[in-house]
Amino acid sequence: MSRFAPFVLVLLFVFSARCQAQRGAEAIGFDPPQTARAGVDVAIAEDISAILTNPAGLVQIKGPWRVDLSLRGGYTRGYFEDDLNPEGLVDNKFAMGPSFGVAWDPEPGGEGTVGDYRFAMGLYHTAAFNVKQELFTIDFPAPDGTTRQSDFIYTGLHFGWGYQVSEKVSIGASISLSYSTLTANKPLELPTSKFQGTSPLGVPWGHLFSNNLGIDFVRVGGGIETEATWGVTATLGILWDISESVTLGVSYRTPGYREDYQFEASLDFSALFPQPDPNMFPDGYQVSYDGTIRGFSYPQEFAIGLAWMAHEKLRLSTEFRWINWSATHDRIRVELVNGTNAGFNAFMGSTSLEIEDKLLWDDMVSIGVSFDWWFTDGWVLRGGFSANNSPIEPNESNPIAPAYMQLHAGLGLGYAIDDWAFEFAWLHSFKESFEIGDSLISQDLDNTNHSFAVDSFLLGITYYF
Repeated sequence: MSRFAPFVLVLLFVFSARCQAQRGAEAIGFDPPQTARAGVDVAIAEDISAILTNPAGLVQIKGPWRVDLSLRGGYTRGYFEDDLNPEGLVDNKFAMGPSFGVAWDPEPGGEGTVGDYRFAMGLYHTAAFNVKQELFTIDFPAPDGTTRQSDFIYTGLHFGWGYQVSEKVSIGASISLSYSTLTANKPLELPTSKFQGTSPLGVPWGHLFSNNLGIDFVRVGGGIETEATWGVTATLGILWDISESVTLGVSYRTPGYREDYQFEASLDFSALFPQPDPNMFPDGYQVSYDGTIRGFSYPQEFAIGLAWMAHEKLRLSTEFRWINWSATHDRIRVELVNGTNAGFNAFMGSTSLEIEDKLLWDDMVSIGVSFDWWFTDGWVLRGGFSANNSPIEPNESNPIAPAYMQLHAGLGLGYAIDDWAFEFAWLHSFKESFEIGDSLISQDLDNTNHSFAVDSFLLGITYYF
């Protein structure tokens, strides 16, 4: 297995679409039909992507083999403005990436009968942030400025199994082996109480900053780029045909386990001092650390939904989803060790540093409705709308982790002929704007305005054999 690990890493990295977050940190929809329905799928689950929404639906797939390929493109529009950047900073970008899935029946011919089962495997991208702003701040004024950036990828290989328990009930389970990387550049807000090195007055530097200068927090420039980490989650699902026209779906995703992020951090603390001090800091104002991020994982999730065949050519669906963001995205603990700058180590009173980065996310509830209309032979029109609460309040918002979009509308068109099917989907996540007074995340974000919107486009092709 170790011989193939580098190849798998490269494959995942190359295929990892920067599918910008839409529902908290998650993307909405893992293939074109799901995306067209604005993510509504738990009571439908008829495609290979059911491996993530409700693996019980995998037994509905017809034929010995099915292969799905899709290409996702995302266009994001970000905006940031404050007193030091009055003309506003625009961050618009377009990114693309593929996904694929395969499902197979080990014992063909038993579709829909008690005891039938089916396996599936897929590469689907589940979450991402990708934002970059070149801005000026109080500590980094013009013309120097600083970069505020995030590039977060959460994707993986997913393995699923569905089983027909009775004529009306099927169950399923899947295991997701996740792959994740994180790059971040932003001013780090440090409490001056951490400056425990002894000053010329015989008291800690933090005492002088706080008691003499009235400064309780300072910001230093910082950047990290983590190594890839592996993790695992499981998804369990049930599908129950309540009647010939109504189906109930329930799924649960376990909390994710993931290795701690490892990285090398580079800090620039020159903004703390107005002039160079070669006596106190002979090595300059740059320091590097070996770092670890702890407490940043993927949350548990519960979904329940109903699908109703209102007519032989029209299906209506609804879905309720709860995501436990507060358990994984409240605070992140960053541990830095082995500081390389002797002068700064003396200033800190230690070769290590711990930083608590605040996110302050709450749990999210999402409600969606959708339709599938087979309006003529071979053709289907899909649409959906979903709404969710923002996991953050305005004064908790971070523009490089724009998690506050709440309204999403999807539309799609599919065509099937013989052993082939073709799908197109568009999902619009409506622009949300925040005006921040006093930020709970960082004083750097006081009195700022920012907004974000996302459009996703998916093309898919399916082959049965």
